[in-house]
Amino acid sequence: MNRVAIYARMSLEKQSSESTSDQIARCRDFADQRGWQVVEELIFTDKAVSGGTRYNRPDLLEVIDRISEWDVLLCYDFTRLARNSEDLGWIRNKLRVSRRKSYAVDTGLDIFNVGAKVMGVLGEEYLEKLRHDTRRGLQGQFERGFWTGGTVYGYTSEPDYSSGKKNNRGERVPDGYRLKIDEDQAAVIRRIFADYIAGLSGKAIAKALNREHVPPPKKRQHRGGSWAPTAIRAMLLNSLYKGELVWGKTETYKDHETGIRKRYRCPENEWIRRDDSTLVIVDPSEWERAQTARKKRSRSNRRDSAGKIVGNRQGGRKRSKNLLAGWLQCDDCGSAFNALYHRTWGCGYRYNRGIEACQNSVRIPQGELEDRVLGGLESQFLTPKNVDYVVQQAVRIVQEERSDSRTRSDEHRLGELENEIDNLIELAATQGSSKKVALAIGDREGEVAEIKSRLARRKAPLGSEALASKVRQTLSDLGNMFRSSPEDAKKALGALLGETRLRVRQDPEKRFSVFGDAVLCFGGTGDRTRTCTSFRTEAPKATASTNSATPAIDTAT
Repeated sequence: MNRVAIYARMSLEKQSSESTSDQIARCRDFADQRGWQVVEELIFTDKAVSGGTRYNRPDLLEVIDRISEWDVLLCYDFTRLARNSEDLGWIRNKLRVSRRKSYAVDTGLDIFNVGAKVMGVLGEEYLEKLRHDTRRGLQGQFERGFWTGGTVYGYTSEPDYSSGKKNNRGERVPDGYRLKIDEDQAAVIRRIFADYIAGLSGKAIAKALNREHVPPPKKRQHRGGSWAPTAIRAMLLNSLYKGELVWGKTETYKDHETGIRKRYRCPENEWIRRDDSTLVIVDPSEWERAQTARKKRSRSNRRDSAGKIVGNRQGGRKRSKNLLAGWLQCDDCGSAFNALYHRTWGCGYRYNRGIEACQNSVRIPQGELEDRVLGGLESQFLTPKNVDYVVQQAVRIVQEERSDSRTRSDEHRLGELENEIDNLIELAATQGSSKKVALAIGDREGEVAEIKSRLARRKAPLGSEALASKVRQTLSDLGNMFRSSPEDAKKALGALLGETRLRVRQDPEKRFSVFGDAVLCFGGTGDRTRTCTSFRTEAPKATASTNSATPAIDTAT
C-alpha cells in the first residue's frame, strides 16, 4: 500500500484559516478513493507564505528531506508546491531520483505529466502578471492625483470617498488616499532646510532635534526613536517638499533564493512627475539652495545613480579592514559599536545622534578592544575540553551521513539501473542495435558510475583518528587566524560567531564589558539532529593594574 504525504499552503494571512484544512481534506479523499494510506505525521502546511520560492518554506523542505518515508506526495494543485518553474523542476528531480510520485488532486495529474508542466509555467506567469497589474494600478492611481506611497514625514494621508463606492456589506470604500500637510511636522521640515542652508551639518541638526526632544519620523524596534543624519539627508533630497511628486523611481523584485524583496532604481526617463502647489512645505527656491549647499559640501565624494557614496579622491571607498567591524553592538541602544575616529571605538548612535539617543559614553582604543575580545576567544573558547567536544561531534556527523537514507536510496536506484541496462542489451540483441538504444544505455551507465562513486566514498574506511587530527588542526588554525591577516581573522570570527554580535556595555568597575554568545553548530540547517554548543564571553572585573585583562569565557554545552 502506498504511503501518502500531504502538503498544503496558503499565501496570505488574510485568507481563511480553513484554507489549508480544506486542501488536506481533499487530499485525504483522493487517497481514500485509491486505497492509499495517509501517514499522519507526514502532513505538512506552510501558512502565509508565498509560493514564489522554496527557500522560505520549512515544511516543503522537510517533506522533501523525508522523501524516503513516503511513496506519494499529494497537494491540492501544483501551485501549492511552487509558482516557480525552477522550484518545480527541483521537486521533479528529487522525485525522479527517489522513484516517488506526486499528484495534484484538483486535476488528478501526475507531476511528470506534460499538462502539469504547462500548468506550472502558467502559475509562474500568474505571479509575473500580478506584479505588472499591481504596478499598472498604482500608476493609474498616481495619475488620478492619489498618493500611492508610504507615510512621509510632514504629511498625513486621508481617504477620498468622492465617488461614493460601497462594498457588498454597504461600507464605504475609498477611491484612494490624498496627502495633507501636517503643520507641526512641516515646521520641523522648514527648520531643517533653514539650518542646513545656514551651514549646520546633518549630524549637528540631528543632535539639536534630539536634544530638544522633537519627535522623530518613526521609532525603530527595540531602540526607541531619535533623529539620524541619514534621515536629515533624505529629507533634504525629497522633492515632495517643494510640491513635486515623482512616481516610478524604483521597482521591487523578490530574490528567488532568499525571498527578500530588493529595490532597484529605474531610469529617470521612466519617472512620472506632477506638481501640486497644495503640498508645498519648502519654497522651491529654498529647496534648490539646499541642493546647491549639499553638492558643495560633498564635492569630494563620488556618488552612484542612487545617490550613495561609492568613492573619494583617493580612488574609492574600500571595505573596512578593522578586524571587529560588524561584530560589535552597543548593549544600551542596540546600534553598531564601531570605529569613530583616531582608532577609537564607541556607540555609533551616540556619536551621530547625541547623548539623548544613547547613554553609553565609553570610548575604547582599538588595540585594547581587540586584545580583550580576541584574547578571550582564543584562550578560553579553544580549550581542550571544547576541542574534544567538536571532534566527537564531527566524527558523529560523518558516521550518520554514511548510514542515512540516501545510501539506501542510491543502492535501490543502482539495482533498478542495472536491470534497465540488461533489458536494453537484450532488446538490442533481439531487434538489432539502434542509436536510441545505445544512447539510453550510455545515460544509464553514466548514472551507475556516479552512484557507485558516491557509495564507494561512503563505504571507505572512516579513519576516525585521521579525521579527528584534521579537525584539531583546523581549530588550531582558527586560533592562529586571530593573530594573522585581517581577512583570515575575519573568516575565523565568522566561523565562530555566525550571525551573533558581541555587545559592549559601559561598566563603572571594569570601564567596559564585552559579552555575547558564540555558537558552533553541527549539521545543516535542515538537519533535525542539529547540535549546537554555546559559548559566552564576558570581560572580567578590572583592578587599577589590570584594566586591560583578558575577558573570561564560560562554556556550556
